[in-house]
Amino acid sequence: MNNTPLKVEKFPNNPGVFILRFGSSLQYYIAARICLINGLSDPGVILAHQSIELLIKAILHLNYQKHGNHDLVSLFENSKNIHPFFKRNLKKAGIKELLSELTKAYGNKEGSLRYSEAKSEINPQLIIPLLDEIIFGLKQVYESTINYPKPVKIYCPQDLKTSLLKDNKFFTDEILTDNPLSMYGIPIF
Repeated sequence: MNNTPLKVEKFPNNPGVFILRFGSSLQYYIAARICLINGLSDPGVILAHQSIELLIKAILHLNYQKHGNHDLVSLFENSKNIHPFFKRNLKKAGIKELLSELTKAYGNKEGSLRYSEAKSEINPQLIIPLLDEIIFGLKQVYESTINYPKPVKIYCPQDLKTSLLKDNKFFTDEILTDNPLSMYGIPIF
């Protein structure tokens, strides 16, 4: 252990990186939802983008596909041949638009929320249900890709469960665990 408050090192080219992306994506989802519910809109939007991006990239990695950009619509389009979820959801009302706006928020030539170069009008009541639906669907695609026999448990500290489950039509208490090992792809039953 060093004496610095934070030390970040890039992983070597690791074939198991998809597991870490999966775990991180679900942590970002929980953080995004909690930020959006509590009025921390800009960070909530950036975390929502990251949760979707990392989960798609974990799926692409499992399918030996390249995934070099941050454009969520492009990532969905490039994944259409992997699973019907991607094509079906690009046609659903509001989803393609949300993916496009999240990509703009994350960063493009016009500026971004990430670097405080853009302004936004954020309606959490509209974003949160779409985010729940997208993440739940991507989680199911991931589980089917790895042939996981039942839903993968999501690590959620007890103090955050109420916020995660508030008005959530997709995630339930049964797939949550307070065991932090589930963040690293370790099966928790």
